Amino acid sequence: GLVGSIASEVVTDEVVLDGPILGNELVGYFGNKVFVDDAVNQDSLDIVCRVTHVKQTPGGASIGQESLWPQHKTWMHYAGYAGDQWSPVAEN
Repeated sequence: GLVGSIASEVVTDEVVLDGPILGNELVGYFGNKVFVDDAVNQDSLDIVCRVTHVKQTPGGASIGQESLWPQHKTWMHYAGYAGDQWSPVAEN
């Protein structure tokens, strides 16, 4: 979603092709090879999407979330296969 859009404008192809820095997220297996990538934690994704926590009851017993942009988990739910990939088609 938004994170992919920003990354596609800021991160160069050369940096992407250098591979992961941390390699802290398992992406998959192929034969005896393991594929990893850099994971982004939920707090960082929330900052980019400008998520705020709001009280829904006068006593503050339940907390809700509002965001300026669709949250990453919402984007992944509705985007389907490879939903974390951004393309110009996603702008429409």
